[in-house]
Amino acid sequence: MCFFLGLYLFICVLLKSYYFKIMTYLKVLLCVQLLVISVYCCFPVSAVEVEGNNGKLLDTTEKAIDKLLLQIERQRYGYDTKWQKSNKDSLLSIGNSMYLGKKVSPVTFEYVKNILTGIPKIKNEYETTISFQSRLLEVLSRVPKSYVLQVPLDKSHIKYNADDQLLIIDTYAVDNTNTRYEGVFGYGTPFYEKIDYINDSNMDVVVSSKKSFSGSYWASNAFGIKAKVNRSKRNTSAVFDGVGALFDNNDKLAKLIVSRAQAPSLKASLKAALVVVPKHPYFLRGKVPWDDPTIYSLVDIDEDLSVIIADIQFVLITDSMNNVLAVYVTN
Repeated sequence: MCFFLGLYLFICVLLKSYYFKIMTYLKVLLCVQLLVISVYCCFPVSAVEVEGNNGKLLDTTEKAIDKLLLQIERQRYGYDTKWQKSNKDSLLSIGNSMYLGKKVSPVTFEYVKNILTGIPKIKNEYETTISFQSRLLEVLSRVPKSYVLQVPLDKSHIKYNADDQLLIIDTYAVDNTNTRYEGVFGYGTPFYEKIDYINDSNMDVVVSSKKSFSGSYWASNAFGIKAKVNRSKRNTSAVFDGVGALFDNNDKLAKLIVSRAQAPSLKASLKAALVVVPKHPYFLRGKVPWDDPTIYSLVDIDEDLSVIIADIQFVLITDSMNNVLAVYVTN
């Protein structure tokens, strides 16, 4: 009905402009507007949900949900005012004031995982956006915003310069292992194309990777060549931030001034921790899709991956009593 009314007005105005020859351009513009309005009235726009909250219209598309989650995180953690507009120098000043020279209480990966597991990740099919937001905020109000997470420190990447009396800690001391994220963010998962990742270039830290032998079997290829394949089970834990480099090239986590007499004992007792701020979807589990065994690699790996999704803000270097000796700002 709306379409025919618009078409009728279009024809009338057009005929009138033909006979009277006045304000031609203005009337043509009016005709186009009327035609657009008529077509617009006849076809539905993108779906919205009417909530009984003062008649507010809410966009319930996936993009709107993602935007809502981002807004919640920014309000909760104050990114806009404290982090996003800051450079590395000012962030280092913040980190030093919060941690340097102070004692921290690092927690384990399992501790953080158990807390984050209970945070809602996806809106239920039969749940309104308002209900999901309320449920999410209620859970977030009961969990810490940030954690000091204990991570391994590879002492082979710590070197002492006796001439300068410097204990130099390379970035590889905490970030020298990669893992694959297809089973967590890839095709077939709820977060496919929502979280960017690259298998060999992510801002992440593998916290642990424990492998155990689980048996063996005989296999053959297309040419009938038989070989014994070892099957192993691996459990990997990682903290994932996003795509990119966590550290600058050739950068050092710390250069500690230490006497030659104290250097050996301090090097042996040093520990590391990450300051992490969890973000949506907080915690996920999946399988690492390793390739099938070949004649060149007679290993069949079954790997479970547990991932904390978080903003990795600082790396802390501590002594054996968890006193912070150095603070490093990540990318």
